[in-house]
Amino acid sequence: MKTSAPFTWDFTLDAEGKAVATDGGLIIEGYAANMDVDRQDEAFLPGSFEKALDRYLTTNPVLCYAHKLDRAMGQVLSAKMDGKGLWVRARVDEAEPGTEAADVYRKVESGTIRGFSAGGVFHRKMTPDGPRIHECDLREISIAPVPVNPDTLYRIAGKAFGEDDPDLDAIAAELDAVSATFGRALAAL
Repeated sequence: MKTSAPFTWDFTLDAEGKAVATDGGLIIEGYAANMDVDRQDEAFLPGSFEKALDRYLTTNPVLCYAHKLDRAMGQVLSAKMDGKGLWVRARVDEAEPGTEAADVYRKVESGTIRGFSAGGVFHRKMTPDGPRIHECDLREISIAPVPVNPDTLYRIAGKAFGEDDPDLDAIAAELDAVSATFGRALAAL
């Protein structure tokens, strides 16, 4: 009977408990958009991303800096709509030292820059509450120093364990237990 099975993670945890992609980039996650009214008195209506999300993810899921299309910082790895908004998991590519991109990377890593923002062509309609976005052509998601929606902030994955200084040994033990469970399930097949 097989007691273990190979299991591959798409990230590792560094000494600070941050998820680091296998290529050295940072993994970040959070809401890129929600249904709340933003600083420009606009909001997305439920269903506004329905037509655009699959196309964006399957064609060019670029992660930009401050909506500058020539400042690609990484890639959106996954995105989904839930009851609150557009949840995104993305990779910020490690940058060449001494470059402007390296400065942005460092600020993302330190938490100085921690906003998400969705960019594209937004189709609005007037509602009793003012203009609301009912459909969009999602073209990019950006990391932004000041997002138009103050609630669209991300965190570095790994910090999601709920502690500022996580117990990495306990986390590793939990991951080993999950891996063992998968191994038993595979052996039972």
